[in-house]
Amino acid sequence: MPDGSYEIAVNPYIRLGKILYPLLEDTAFCDSPEGQLLFHEAVQLMSDIDRVSGADMDTLIRQLVYEEIAEGCYGREIADFLTTLGMQEKSAVLDYLLLLYRNGREPYPFIGAILLLFPQSVVFREKQKPDMIYIFMNTAQDERQLARYKAAKMLFLPMGITVKLSWEQPFILTDINDLEQYGNTLA
Repeated sequence: MPDGSYEIAVNPYIRLGKILYPLLEDTAFCDSPEGQLLFHEAVQLMSDIDRVSGADMDTLIRQLVYEEIAEGCYGREIADFLTTLGMQEKSAVLDYLLLLYRNGREPYPFIGAILLLFPQSVVFREKQKPDMIYIFMNTAQDERQLARYKAAKMLFLPMGITVKLSWEQPFILTDINDLEQYGNTLA
């Protein structure tokens, strides 16, 4: 195609450039309020195109899930929980949600979220009873910690998995060989 119409149809930057170029070259128009508005709208549109065109499917899904959570689709408690997290924690939580949606019944996103939110905790899972998880938080229970745990449980815990939770008192484990350990240290 000698006129370059195929390239314009594929590349949104060139397409917008061909549309906006004659208008933005006119300095009288650019100095007017309409020209300023057009310029700012074009910059906003280009940034949206850049955000979407440079993203993979997982990034777009994570962004949609984040927007749903922030809007309260998962409940007000979950939306409030998300606002208390830092950027790295939010990113990790969204990664765990994506992993949960892909793997369904596996508890590993829940275990990962617990270890992320409570780095001092230790998580055990029985080999004979894979639907049982033991969590030793190794911290004092307060309202903030309890709210974080409940939010993680609501978001990540698959149906059919039972959790035994201890905040400050470690569990007495009789046969350590029958447990899988997650976390840093053995309690």
